Amino acid sequence: MKPRKEICIIGCGARTPVGTDAKMSAAMACADVKKLLRHPTEFDDSGVPYVVGLCEYLDPKILDYERFLKLALPAIDETISPLKQKYISTNKVAAFVGLPEEREGTEISEKILEETGTFLKEYFESYQITTFTHGHASGLITLQAAMIMLSKGECDYCVAGGVDSYALPETIMWLEKQNRIRWKENKWGFIPGEGAGFLLVTTVERAEKAGRPILAKVLSVSTNDEEIIIGSEKACEGRGLTKAMAESLKHLPRKKKIDEIYTDLNGERYRADEYGYACIRNKEKLNGFGNFHAPVVNWGDMGAGTIPNLINLAIHKVNEGDSKGPYHMFTASSDNGKRCVALLEIQPEEKE
Repeated sequence: MKPRKEICIIGCGARTPVGTDAKMSAAMACADVKKLLRHPTEFDDSGVPYVVGLCEYLDPKILDYERFLKLALPAIDETISPLKQKYISTNKVAAFVGLPEEREGTEISEKILEETGTFLKEYFESYQITTFTHGHASGLITLQAAMIMLSKGECDYCVAGGVDSYALPETIMWLEKQNRIRWKENKWGFIPGEGAGFLLVTTVERAEKAGRPILAKVLSVSTNDEEIIIGSEKACEGRGLTKAMAESLKHLPRKKKIDEIYTDLNGERYRADEYGYACIRNKEKLNGFGNFHAPVVNWGDMGAGTIPNLINLAIHKVNEGDSKGPYHMFTASSDNGKRCVALLEIQPEEKE
């Protein structure tokens, strides 16, 4: 969808294996710093600990929804920091929290709603919270929900993002059963990670009136569904991602092409094939589809926390002068078939 009003991002918050805030997380990933550790309790069949992207600043004994909250709430707190500089209780705020799809060890939606509400109540008189359980795609689905709400004038600011942990013991056992975790006998598996990423979203008009720097403009977010999901007997042809990508690219300015691509590719063959098919079919609007960023090798697969952190990374790289242009595409694929693509325009911040 393309918003009826211009929508922009004015704040980022993060907790990742490579950093305790957005700036550190992006800078470490930009510098290609890797933070992959041996899991303290989970081992493969040969007795070797699994390699995971673990937030080592959290006690490994913190599990279940409590671990999600230890990741999410500090990231949300950082995200709303631009609003804290003024009296903010009169602002109407909506929070959209992306969560994992249903899987073993992740029955946490109600607790996240309750605790996030308690947190926001300290700052805002008017707020609402919605969760989306679509895994990787959640980060962009929350951004799309924010766009819709802001375009209708139903709130002043939106917090949009996600939190996830594939590093929980129950989830690692589930990945073992699915034969999806990477170890010496499965080179096409992925490295479990964990983290949270959130964005503060508002209209360009409100940001300018408030004197807030615009970190990125959201040109479009599109969704579609893939019928041949991972684990199917049929080979994936990437039709769902192709359609989502084509729809989002319609909002690229005339005669422009995508300069940078950020994707949640994690090393699984299915997802690599899907990405390749989608890019080939939309190649006319891409400045080379091999020019993509997928920092799973730095922090593991962060699931629902991935895309907001990729957006934070893209903003950081643009402001460091490490970007080929302003037009950035972000792609996300969930196990359940949900496919999302976003198009952002990111310009360097003006130096004072």
